[in-house]
Amino acid sequence: MPFHHVAITTKDMAATHDFYSKVMGFELVRVEKAAPNKDTWAKHFFYDTGNGDMLAVWEIHDDSLGDDYPTSISRGLGLPVWSNHIAFRLDSLDNLNTHISRINSHGIDVTEIDHGWCTSIYINDPNEIMVEFCVTTKAFTEKDKIDQLAEGLKRFPNVAILSDEIYSRQIFDGKKMPTFFDYPFLYDRLIVLDGWSKAYSMTGWRLGWSVWPENLVEHVIKFCVNNHSCVNAAIQYLSLIHISEPTRPY
Repeated sequence: MPFHHVAITTKDMAATHDFYSKVMGFELVRVEKAAPNKDTWAKHFFYDTGNGDMLAVWEIHDDSLGDDYPTSISRGLGLPVWSNHIAFRLDSLDNLNTHISRINSHGIDVTEIDHGWCTSIYINDPNEIMVEFCVTTKAFTEKDKIDQLAEGLKRFPNVAILSDEIYSRQIFDGKKMPTFFDYPFLYDRLIVLDGWSKAYSMTGWRLGWSVWPENLVEHVIKFCVNNHSCVNAAIQYLSLIHISEPTRPY
């Protein structure tokens, strides 16, 4: 679900307006006045950040607050300023460079970081709220998720992996299904279940196979012998024909 707007608070609306309108390049599109009670009134400034999204800034007038309240979300919580921040999405590195040039023209330096999957620039607004422009440079894929899982499993050497890959061949959009066979450092604790029944329209024939660590093979054979029976010979012969000659009529 997309955001409608994100709201922050300022004690210096003039400086905040200059920052978001000139430095950030956002257009002020609406100002509303609010009076939540008889002792308080406020203005709500809405800036168009693009694509129908908005950033809203509160200018609050309330004597009970005093002048010492923090407007920095992170500082107010005792956290580093970079921890709570606002990130704005850009569609290209060229667009990012355009923003860098505009920000630099106002005498402000940016911090640029290439995160590997996105590139970002960071600056602080007048309220000590960090803002970011970010360009996604690499799309997330299913393999990226499995890569992260496999990398994380390095920290847990006693955890075994059982991967059910029975649908690995049923991909119809040109993609390749990730497999744990791509991670040799997990082989000593990897169990993969797969088979032919699903991919070759032989569901119900119960034709499958599995790969186990060598030190577990003897134990799993004993388990299989006592737990289930083999597929009958006729089905085995029919399956060989079906796999090697899929267009041959029976």
